[in-house]
Amino acid sequence: MSTDAPAARPHATSVAVWDLPSPVVAGASFTAKVGIACEVACPLAGQLVEVRDEAGARIGQGRLGETPWPGTAALYVAEVTLTAPAIEGVRSWSAVCRAPESGVPHADASATFTFRVAPRPDHRVTISVTDKETKKPLEDVDVRMGPYRASTDAGGVAHLAVPRGVYALDAWKLGYETAPRSVEVATDLVVAVEVTCAPETDPDEGRVWM
Repeated sequence: MSTDAPAARPHATSVAVWDLPSPVVAGASFTAKVGIACEVACPLAGQLVEVRDEAGARIGQGRLGETPWPGTAALYVAEVTLTAPAIEGVRSWSAVCRAPESGVPHADASATFTFRVAPRPDHRVTISVTDKETKKPLEDVDVRMGPYRASTDAGGVAHLAVPRGVYALDAWKLGYETAPRSVEVATDLVVAVEVTCAPETDPDEGRVWM
């Protein structure tokens, strides 16, 4: 009769990737945060994480920090430096966490993340957003020109570096609305955007009373 204890089930881990620039500039260096968490909150400080491209080649690596990410109990994070491909397009890479060679057994884990590679910018566009009624600048307005995104600061200003071309400019903030507009970028320029308060929706609108 065997007295060997059954092998412990490896702890499952999960992987998350965030804080990439949007978009990533072709050929440029950028960083991404890779977070790893164990299902039973094991400490994972110092664990190696890798980033691999579509062909499986390792293109970056880092080690998890000594303490969990603020506001979490067991999410350990590494900041990995990467170099964007030289060719434009949408890319899908993977962040991989291999099981440690010693200590509590953990299962391998990975997560795929997708990002857009854009050409190098030619010009700087400054967008100034104000409330049409009060004429006051609006903070935290999401501004987008094609794949390029930014948020306005306390002065209602956002900056975008973009290649020359024609873009649909959108500005969004909860409780406000504005119509998209077309902007041609051939040099550095400043664009003023006025937004209006969005009308409140009648909760009974569209309801059929029986």
